[in-house]
Amino acid sequence: MSNKIDYPEIASMLHSTFFGLENAHNKLTGSSHRAVVPEIAKMLPLILDAKGELTFDESKSLEEELQMLEDHFNNDEFFEKVTIEKLNENKYSFKIKGCFLAKSGVHDVLKPNHNTCMFAYIVASALSIRSGKNLRVSSSEFTQYDSTTIVELV
Repeated sequence: MSNKIDYPEIASMLHSTFFGLENAHNKLTGSSHRAVVPEIAKMLPLILDAKGELTFDESKSLEEELQMLEDHFNNDEFFEKVTIEKLNENKYSFKIKGCFLAKSGVHDVLKPNHNTCMFAYIVASALSIRSGKNLRVSSSEFTQYDSTTIVELV
């Protein structure tokens, strides 16, 4: 074992912390997405705009913005494939195949149940920002390297 931190260790620490916080919040107050998504939605544009990496354009439609976000996530270095699919007027599916963090073994070790993919919260926040609507974020379905999360505008 190396004395220096590496990607798998960082991935495990981030997931453990995030899922642990999510589980604690769920135990205390119920579903965490009601509290978490609005806060992420407040912070996300600040950091993205400051870095100039991903900005939302009011002149574009929600679907165009989601396509831009999907394109942004589709980086072979981190994910095999990312899709954001509109299922109906108010429901979207966010799928990650081959997540670089999951490849650290974190899904196998933590066996997340009633948890939501960290990246799905980013997509949900973008939906919240652009739609101005409240959201319902489902628990993600996790496999060894993949996740699927349903986000619904309510």
